[in-house]
Amino acid sequence: MKRIPFIPSFCILLALLLAGCNLPETGRALPTETLTAIPVQTAIPPSPTALPVLSPAVTLTVNPADVSAKQQVEVNLTRIVMLDLQTGWATGVVDHEKGEEVLRTRDGGDTWEVVTPARALRGAEVRAVAFFKDAQHAWVAFTLPPYTNDQPVFIWRTTDGGDTWEGSALQMSNLMMEFFAVGQIGFLDELHGWLLAHLGAGMSHDYVALLTTSDGGASWRYVVDPEKNNLPMSCYKDSAWFLNKQTGFVAGTCGGVIYGLYFYSTSDGGETWNPVNLPAPAEMPDAFTSQAVICLGQNLQGSSSALKILVRCYSPDAGKDFRWLYVTNDGGLSWKPMLLPGSWGELAFQGETLGWYFAQPASDQTAGTKVYLTRDGGQTWRQISTVNWNGQATFVDEKHGWVVAMTPEGESALVHTRDGGVTWELLHPVAWR
Repeated sequence: MKRIPFIPSFCILLALLLAGCNLPETGRALPTETLTAIPVQTAIPPSPTALPVLSPAVTLTVNPADVSAKQQVEVNLTRIVMLDLQTGWATGVVDHEKGEEVLRTRDGGDTWEVVTPARALRGAEVRAVAFFKDAQHAWVAFTLPPYTNDQPVFIWRTTDGGDTWEGSALQMSNLMMEFFAVGQIGFLDELHGWLLAHLGAGMSHDYVALLTTSDGGASWRYVVDPEKNNLPMSCYKDSAWFLNKQTGFVAGTCGGVIYGLYFYSTSDGGETWNPVNLPAPAEMPDAFTSQAVICLGQNLQGSSSALKILVRCYSPDAGKDFRWLYVTNDGGLSWKPMLLPGSWGELAFQGETLGWYFAQPASDQTAGTKVYLTRDGGQTWRQISTVNWNGQATFVDEKHGWVVAMTPEGESALVHTRDGGVTWELLHPVAWR
């Protein structure tokens, strides 16, 4: 499975402006023999809830003749969301001339059906930004560089699992913008959602628009744009999340230009915004007050009452580099920091307490990724395996999970665990077009 063969132009601008951008780069097919799990060398402390220690997964192979006989083609997944052991959504590339597609699986990720809207924007560099709520409801936007304002942007929605789609065009005629690149789509329920779009970059600024909908995506309203001047346009915006129709958050980083963390909240649906002051972590008391420290707020995600944010702070001069999981259970009134076992990596939760962290050394990405497990919401972690890849994970219970795995060399594949992350097997996804 390969990386998507393009990088959005706005990402290049923001990479020059700030510390960089983590969108995928081009890559090549991943040889199966490079994806074997590595046995854990460090001892795992005994625990009454410890997972069974199993042998590393055996490298799988596939007979190309078997694939061709089924009239199926290779699919290169870029993002996956599984809903149960069999059913899931994904974005990925089936035909490089058409860019990213929307896909559905009903057999645990082995085969995928292309369910892209028939009238969606197509092209080799098309990027799909999607939100998959459940088996029936999904929203997706397709954009193509250079994202100019003469290119209409449609938000497509389905209520029947991708069998049919309806599209709504965003109004952009009076918007001050250099480009329009959709960064994130999110929904609280079947009706209420938001969209974060990047409009321009320069002079330590990331100009954005934030739109909300209350009719399932049929219509959208701008609550933030550069001319409203209600959310600071300085600093890069990583993600947004709403806990309800009124309470929302936007997080990002100032890349050291401005000290502290870029983190703002609204209590009136996005009309006004105020800075969020997180409590300083014990490991770095000056994290949010020292000009020598650079902090990033990433991957906002939550439910109706709880919200999680990943915060990484590092001091190049002092050689300090930490990452915390901050959690609020009272709508943002109070926050609790919990130190993560690694300054860089991917985090996945299944429910409020069960989670996995794929920790990768920031200084040496070839050193391997340590997989950690928490059963208490992130307060304590224990290592369960070591692998030679990293990536976005999706779990449906304490045993079964999938990862779009990426190696430091830019290779990618789909891997699956049946024992909670102790061992992993390589899948060979194919798609029906």
